[in-house]
Amino acid sequence: KIYDYITVAYGTNDWSKCSYEVFENNCKNFLETLYKNNKNSKIFVITPIWRADNDRLPIIDIPFFKMHDIIKDFCKDYPNFKVINGLNLTPHLEEFYSDKYLHPNDLGFSVYVENLYNEILKNSR
Repeated sequence: KIYDYITVAYGTNDWSKCSYEVFENNCKNFLETLYKNNKNSKIFVITPIWRADNDRLPIIDIPFFKMHDIIKDFCKDYPNFKVINGLNLTPHLEEFYSDKYLHPNDLGFSVYVENLYNEILKNSR
């Protein structure tokens, strides 16, 4: 089946839990498979949204704010991919997250959806 649009969010779990080598391998393989199976779809790749613990440096040894640029670079060879900066989708305030650090609550998701909709609309033309 061919889909007009596909959205995928990627990166926050790998940033938190694995080495850079594992992240790079997982991400590149995922994106390649996504591309091979959906060459005729517009694919929106959403990089990680804000998280309250973004100032720590986990095993991946990469500052959180660099994840957008790394994933964007991995996507550069796929003509039907549009990367959306997840850091711009939600407020960087704990009260927009149900667990106060990572998972948006209803208010957080309402802002997320509106901002994502606007990004998709802007980049669908």
